[in-house]
Amino acid sequence: MLNTSKIPNLQPNVKNPAPDKRHGSLFAEMRGAFGKKGWQLLLLTLLMMYFAVCWQGERVLRARVFNFFKEIGANGFGVSYKEPKSSFLALQSGLYLDDLTVTAPKSMGGWQFKAGRISITLNPLAPRNISFSMRGTHSLKTEKYGDIRFIADDARADINTGSKLSPASVKIYIQNVRSGTQNALAGSAFERLFFRLKKIPAKHDGLASFSYSFQTENIVLPAGKHQSLPKTVEYLYLSGEIDGISQQREKPLLKDWLDNSGTVEIKKGEIIWKPLMAEFSATAALNGALEPTVAATAKAYGFFDMLEILEIEHIISSGNLSVAKVVLGPRLTVEHGENRPSLSTSFSYQDGNLYAGQIVLIEKNTGDEP
Repeated sequence: MLNTSKIPNLQPNVKNPAPDKRHGSLFAEMRGAFGKKGWQLLLLTLLMMYFAVCWQGERVLRARVFNFFKEIGANGFGVSYKEPKSSFLALQSGLYLDDLTVTAPKSMGGWQFKAGRISITLNPLAPRNISFSMRGTHSLKTEKYGDIRFIADDARADINTGSKLSPASVKIYIQNVRSGTQNALAGSAFERLFFRLKKIPAKHDGLASFSYSFQTENIVLPAGKHQSLPKTVEYLYLSGEIDGISQQREKPLLKDWLDNSGTVEIKKGEIIWKPLMAEFSATAALNGALEPTVAATAKAYGFFDMLEILEIEHIISSGNLSVAKVVLGPRLTVEHGENRPSLSTSFSYQDGNLYAGQIVLIEKNTGDEP
């Protein structure tokens, strides 16, 4: 009789059976559903859609750049630049702006600024955010100093046009600027400059308010100008608010601000320009002739040391220095916990004259300007 237990197992012994392709991963199932050409078509469609969004973003960017410089022109400045060129950097909407020239009105000195190439970018998925980048050599032409060339390692600005959830803001950052010309400003430079402006809740009906902060470090004065002055302003900081711009503005920005008696309030100011060190607060405004008027209070260290240097440079007269020492000298005090005398008093600037209290320190059109 046949012994079935001794019959060999004729079924194949498969140790690693192949997976059933009909039950693979979700991606495999989708790939099977679309097919290779279907996926290629889908990716191409998405890419074309993104390029279309970038192109639309460039149109928005061109319009905003035009309106920005149109606003500057409406405030009395001359503005010219070449037709912007398209750029496509890091999948963003972008423009190159060449040969920008801005000329100030005569009432503001008639200076002329010429910039090198400016790169402007906008993220098409966040069209309220615009970035400016400006590196290389730029020039500033003034009646007094002629054509001044400046070289900047980095200069950029980030602008948020604002929304209900995010208030409008501007950030400007400039690093390592130095003079590249052999004239009266040769050798001038500064290490770093930061400026921030942000819209805040209005303090007056119908008028907008903005907070700001400004900081710069290591300002190097020109090598050939005022040899006795300390060559480096180590630190300058200002923060406060700007008021007087209409919420629904119909006039050019500057005229609107002047008509509303706009002010710049310095809530906190600090300067280190040894031997002078001071902390101060102030309110500043412009009159119809665009001349500044400033009222301030300050606590200053090394005040008379700096005045003596200004006398050597003929910026302050000997007579004014003598009067200042007689009237203000007795007010020098050494406060508790300090080892240097300080002077606390009011200061003002009006019609080109600088006052400490009622004492004239620097008079308009007398001596050399600092």
